[in-house]
Amino acid sequence: MEELAEPELKLGGLRINPLNFNMSRSTYYTNLVIQKLSDGKQVALHNLPNPLKVQYIQFSPNETYCSFVQVSKNTLSLWMINLATGNATKLLEEGLNATMGSPYSWSSNELFIHFKSKGNKQRLDLAVELPQGPATQDAKGTKAAARTYQDLLRNKQDEQTCKPHTIPFTNLR
Repeated sequence: MEELAEPELKLGGLRINPLNFNMSRSTYYTNLVIQKLSDGKQVALHNLPNPLKVQYIQFSPNETYCSFVQVSKNTLSLWMINLATGNATKLLEEGLNATMGSPYSWSSNELFIHFKSKGNKQRLDLAVELPQGPATQDAKGTKAAARTYQDLLRNKQDEQTCKPHTIPFTNLR
């Protein structure tokens, strides 16, 4: 119930959680098991966050590591598991931006993880800009199809709020 009560921005067809820069109403995993295909044995995992709320699981190109995003109320943190040892390590405490999908990707040589940053914003602005006057429409008496789209950007404030989501990927060494 707590997750359903969290604030939500509706901008340009997106549903955004302004507290942690994630898509609102998204699903996550609460358990993680790694099993070797060669012999069917499970890899014991160590140092995972508790409680576990995992999204965006990816394997590195050479399948040496498994990475994921840990979801919390106010942040998204990036984690990596060494598949040989099962040891989990937090790579990035906060700063991920998952409002437009996966917030990171591996480089082809496994030396870098590129990630989308939320920049210097701590949270998205929920303030409401009051209109300068009434919204009016002029009807000329002719019939015309009028499409409706959800959550269009209505004003400059919506445009400014949407800007942090176009930040390019950054390298994480």
